[in-house]
Order: sequence, then structure tokens, then C-alpha cells
Amino acid sequence: MKTNTKWLLNLVKGFLDVVWYANMIIIGIAVTFLTWIYATNNNIDVSAEVQYRTPPPAASLTGLPSKIIATVQSDQALVKINVRITAWMIIQSYLLMFVFEALVVILIYNLRKVFGSIKEQQPFEPGNVKRLKITALCFALLTPWHMLTGLLNFFQFSQVPTFYGRFMLVWSDNFIGVIIGAVIYIIADVFSYGFELKKENEEFV
Repeated sequence: MKTNTKWLLNLVKGFLDVVWYANMIIIGIAVTFLTWIYATNNNIDVSAEVQYRTPPPAASLTGLPSKIIATVQSDQALVKINVRITAWMIIQSYLLMFVFEALVVILIYNLRKVFGSIKEQQPFEPGNVKRLKITALCFALLTPWHMLTGLLNFFQFSQVPTFYGRFMLVWSDNFIGVIIGAVIYIIADVFSYGFELKKENEEFV
């Protein structure tokens, strides 16, 4: 393996190792912070970007319920509502955090294994094909996870009277996770093909 390539692989592997351990620390901080928020507060702020249904913007902000704070921009606003913390909100917050971190942990774990085997000059093995496909799935699942968090935001704001008569929430989601997942899945097929070629060559010899 060329020195430059080996240096790059070492850099990527080292970066993934740092991200792996940093993420473990972030998980602990996030759980602690979320628990502290729910334990010390009865209400919590929920914010979202909205677009105006009825221009001009100034007219759309007239006579809003007092619990809404709106930051005005040219064609949209950032609104924030203060909602009561419920048992369902606590459960969904922890579940969303758990699912997100599970995807991230699985993703980083498999990438570390793949780059570790490449570093050892054993890229074309059946384990790597499986790891890459799992990585592709994790990336793809990040998109529906983000969509779900958006839908839960919709539910919170739908409880404000006349809100949807004045505004519509900005749907900022994209399909980058699905696209990356598809690319990685194709790479997994390339690795699978490479493994088959390697197996055929070994049998021929």
C-alpha cells in the first residue's frame, strides 16, 4: 500500500475513533441535560420556522395568542411556543434520542471496522459487505427519523388556535440520508463483487 494512501487511511480511522469516543461522552451529557430539564421545569419552549399564509407579514402577526413569540423576517418567521411537559413528551424525547444515538453508534462502529480492515489490506471480505449495507441502512433511516421529529412539531403547533390559519410550518427536510445510503449500498455491491473475484482467484490457484 502506498505511503500516501496509508496516511489517509490512518487519518480517517483516527478521526472515526475520536468521533466514536466523543459521541459516547455526548450521549452522557445529552441524557443528563434532558433529565435535568424535565426534572426542574413544568414547561418547555418549542420553536419552528413558519411561512406566512396571508401577506404582508405584519398583518399575519397581529392579534396572535400571547404565548407565541415571533421573530419577523422578510417572508417567514421563527415562532416559539411554551408548552406543558407531559409524560408523553418525556417518553418521545428519550425514544427519539435513543433511536438517533443507536443509528449513530451502529454507523460509526461499522465504518471503523471497514476502514480497519482496509488498513490491514483485507477490504474484500464478506464481513465488510454486511457492515457497509448496515451503514447504508442507518444513513437511510436518518431521513424518516428527521421527518418524525418534524411531525411531532406539527402536533405541538396544531394545538394553538388559529395558528394554521395564519402560518404553515417550513418543511426543511431533505433526502440526503437516503442518497448517501444508496451510494454506500452500491459500494457494498462493489465490495461483494471484489470478494467473489478474490474467492475465484484463490480457488483457481
